[in-house]
Amino acid sequence: MDYPHTNTTKKYTNKFCKPLLVEWFAGLLFYFLAVALTIGGSIPLAIGSITICLSYFILFNSMHAAAHRHFSGGLSKYLWVDKTIGKTSGVLTQIPYKPFANLHIEHHKNTGTFGSDPDFIPFPSFRLMNRYYFLSYLIQVGSIIPIFNKYMIKRLPKFVRQRLEFRKNKTIDRQLGITLLVVLTTVVTGYGSYGLWLIYFPFLLQRYVLMVLFMWLPHVSGSSDRYKNTRSLITPLINRVSFIKLVDFHTEHHLYPSVPSSYLRKLHFEILDELEENKVVILGRFNRKPWKR
Repeated sequence: MDYPHTNTTKKYTNKFCKPLLVEWFAGLLFYFLAVALTIGGSIPLAIGSITICLSYFILFNSMHAAAHRHFSGGLSKYLWVDKTIGKTSGVLTQIPYKPFANLHIEHHKNTGTFGSDPDFIPFPSFRLMNRYYFLSYLIQVGSIIPIFNKYMIKRLPKFVRQRLEFRKNKTIDRQLGITLLVVLTTVVTGYGSYGLWLIYFPFLLQRYVLMVLFMWLPHVSGSSDRYKNTRSLITPLINRVSFIKLVDFHTEHHLYPSVPSSYLRKLHFEILDELEENKVVILGRFNRKPWKR
């Protein structure tokens, strides 16, 4: 839901978002082409793996959009589109849709608040964030093991335990277990290179990029002020791509979460006075004049 003090978003909502649908189909095309061409030997494994990673970012944005009902525009007759695209994207990216949607809505309600924000990351430095990524992944994998889950979790730092508690979900654990089992099966049957390059590597890289670009970089932990707990990162050369806009214009997204990422660039200029008045942190080249609106 949007904040009640403005009607700015009306022209971008309450309608089906066709640009996002086109983007979703592009993500599907990238994914299935990469898999088919790699298995068929038309492209190297590394190229196929990178292409799958790129498709994951597009599909993740589609799943995120579905969680916010961006495809349907909130119209009840199109809600099935949100659910279908969200679940399909979740299966392909190995991120269960329903748990993700629930966690993400909680993130919006409690952004930057320790103990309430499921995406809370307290590290100000990139180096510490990297260490946390590898530690958190090992812990998440280990939490599937009952003995580890029972005796080791309690010894972890408090914020790490809280993030695990937020993500304590049978569907999430099952998806992680399935991914590891499929990769192990490919190794045992002699197709390990496909399992590692087409499943496991994209799986790891996607989570790393999401943690850096969607959790750590655009958020300022420890503040409940909606103008202070996020920042806008402007990259004019590439922000015309919808799923990049979600990274760039993150404050705009949090202020007006019902606006699809396809329109965040336009929204940025329309509320620029509001952003400047509230001293929102905007990093990068964001001058009005050099940009073509």
